[in-house]
Amino acid sequence: MKTNRDAATDHMAEGVILSDSLVDDGKVRDHKSPFQGSDLEAVQKRLSRIEGQIRGIKKMITEGRDCKDVVTQFAAVSHALEQAAFGLVTSQLTYCIEFPQEAKEAGYSVEEVKKLLSKLR
Repeated sequence: MKTNRDAATDHMAEGVILSDSLVDDGKVRDHKSPFQGSDLEAVQKRLSRIEGQIRGIKKMITEGRDCKDVVTQFAAVSHALEQAAFGLVTSQLTYCIEFPQEAKEAGYSVEEVKKLLSKLR
């Protein structure tokens, strides 16, 4: 019988990353929430850019920059966060379609992902 660690290793070999399962030190944890590897990387890169944008907004406010410019940056961050969230949910939905039984067992049925998507509207 396979352990959760064996199952996680199998998923990683197939190019699937288990979010909150693979941490910086490379150790696999038991929590299953599968995302496609390249999709997860894209979301993480987008979040890193958003962090930079937020630091920029804070600096603009500290420097007393024009309100119009600051609000424009807030709008850009808001849109970028929305896109990151959609990317994550899209990846999850793809997983549910490709591996319906595994996704359902992990608590991510298509219906559950649809609920997540509706939260973003």
